[in-house]
Amino acid sequence: MTAANDAVRVRRTPTAYGELITLDAGALTVTAAPGLGGRLLSVTLGGSEFLYRNPRLLDDDLTPVPGVRTRTGSTAAAAWSTS
Repeated sequence: MTAANDAVRVRRTPTAYGELITLDAGALTVTAAPGLGGRLLSVTLGGSEFLYRNPRLLDDDLTPVPGVRTRTGSTAAAAWSTS
């Protein structure tokens, strides 16, 4: 059961590679990129990040760092170009 104060806030943030969807339940926050096959980019609990984030690919705002190419329109698994 969920109480009225257990609401989950949904944020949609446009990015260069599509939209980021953030589900924020207070202590737990999950951010996914639907345009990249629903890939989870961030999972935080109590302010601590639980997923590794390669700093050469994404900055703290989940934005690709300069020089990183994403392939929009490609398959989700191949959307991030690592070459």
